[in-house]
Amino acid sequence: MPTKAEKEREARILARKKEVEKKAEERKEKEAKIIKRIDESRAATFKAHVKLFECGIIVEVLNTVQAKLAQDAGFNAICPYNYPEEMTMSGNGNPVTSDPRVIREMMNSVLIPIMANVRIGHTIEAKMAAHLGASIINEHEYAE
Repeated sequence: MPTKAEKEREARILARKKEVEKKAEERKEKEAKIIKRIDESRAATFKAHVKLFECGIIVEVLNTVQAKLAQDAGFNAICPYNYPEEMTMSGNGNPVTSDPRVIREMMNSVLIPIMANVRIGHTIEAKMAAHLGASIINEHEYAE
C-alpha cells in the first residue's frame, strides 16, 4: 500500500505532466497562429506580385548590371537567364534552370521581383528557387 509521501509524489508528477502538456498545447497554438500569419503574408505578397505582372514587362537578363538597368528602365520583373555549363544538360544545349548563384546576386542587387525558370515537373528545382526567395517560379520546357 502506497504511503502518503508516495501519493503526494505521484500527485506532483501528474500535476507536472498536465502542466507540460498544457504548455505544449499553448506552444502548438502559437506556432499555428504564426504559420497562419506567414501564409497570409505570403499570399498577400504573391497577389501583389501577380497584380504587378498583369500588365507589366518581364525581361530576361544575364547579370546584375543588366538587372539594375532593367530596374532603372521601369521593368516590372526580371528573369535570370544565366546558366552554368553543367546545368545545360540537353543535347541541343538548351538551358534547364536558372543558376542559383545568379538568382541570389540579383535579389541582392535589385528591388523588383525575380522570376526563376524551372523545368516542368522538376519539383527540386522549384523548391530550390522558392528557398532562394524567387518571387515567381516559371515552369517551362524547351523544344528539342
